[in-house]
Amino acid sequence: MYDELYYDQLHSAKALSTSNLFSYSISSVYSSAFSLTSDFNDCTEKDLKLLYTKPKPSINHKPSLFSEDICLAHDNFLENSNSFQEKSQIENILNKASPNLYKISQTKNGTRWIQKLITAVSQNSLYIEIIANSLKSHVIELSKDLNGNYVIQKCLSTFSPIKNQIIFDEINENLIEISINKHGCCVVQRCIDAALPYQLENLVGNIIKHTTFLINDPFGNYVLQYVISLGKPDINSKLAMIFLKDIKNYASQKYSSNVIEKCLQANTPETQQIIIKEISKPENFEKMIFDQYANYGNYYIVIQRALSIAEPELLSQMLYSIKTLMGKLKHSKYGRRICSKLLESHPNLNK
Repeated sequence: MYDELYYDQLHSAKALSTSNLFSYSISSVYSSAFSLTSDFNDCTEKDLKLLYTKPKPSINHKPSLFSEDICLAHDNFLENSNSFQEKSQIENILNKASPNLYKISQTKNGTRWIQKLITAVSQNSLYIEIIANSLKSHVIELSKDLNGNYVIQKCLSTFSPIKNQIIFDEINENLIEISINKHGCCVVQRCIDAALPYQLENLVGNIIKHTTFLINDPFGNYVLQYVISLGKPDINSKLAMIFLKDIKNYASQKYSSNVIEKCLQANTPETQQIIIKEISKPENFEKMIFDQYANYGNYYIVIQRALSIAEPELLSQMLYSIKTLMGKLKHSKYGRRICSKLLESHPNLNK
């Protein structure tokens, strides 16, 4: 009776008064807490503080309390679970909660709780296996989710690469889908950070295979830039050879131009000169120098980067070509910006 009455009062702000609330004992209110919070998912943080005042709730009740607000109320549990008794019951929690871990991971407070859970169980292979089995069918879904992606990233940074093999497998099988997602592209980058040599080889090889699709994508281009930033000459050389096939277009488009600039910056001197030589071809050079994305930005981009690292012979060739085009450049908004920038670094162009 008390449970039903308190339930009705908690659900109705008008019916809940201070006098009525304190007509019940703490024990009777506490005894109803689990049924209340299991059904009433939008209870406030103040309600939860009332329900979870001492005496502490039994850990055995926790698996039924996985709404977003309940996860918030239990944030301190894992941090303070030091006794053998409490730690021994985590397995019970995981077994009961595991069917819904992926759902919990997609809520604002749930993702925080799961990340703390991952930290708490990081040294226990059995617990890790329970979490891995719970999430393995939802890696793609979580990787693309606003909150869920942090859970996948936490697994990658906390568990060993071997334990995370299921994540690497799923990412590899669905690379494009994840890489072109705002949150997924970050997960791919964390995979690169966490991978063992053979995992990295498989992942980067797959990325290279899909270079022409990723390079022009708003998020996929960041994956390519991250691979380039690893500074591995063999990988960057392979990418450069792919870019050379259509350098004129790649250097002239919004997202791909950033990748080309990065590739120029991070490659070996030999590969840099090969790229610059291709850029310097008349049919490529004029298109790029009149394109806003190939020539203007917050920092050096394609043409400017090429000028800064070109060997003397190629530099002279590029500067001569620019000088013959200065008249045309000054008649466009971006052209005037380009002229101003180029004259700062190469004042001889004005002679």
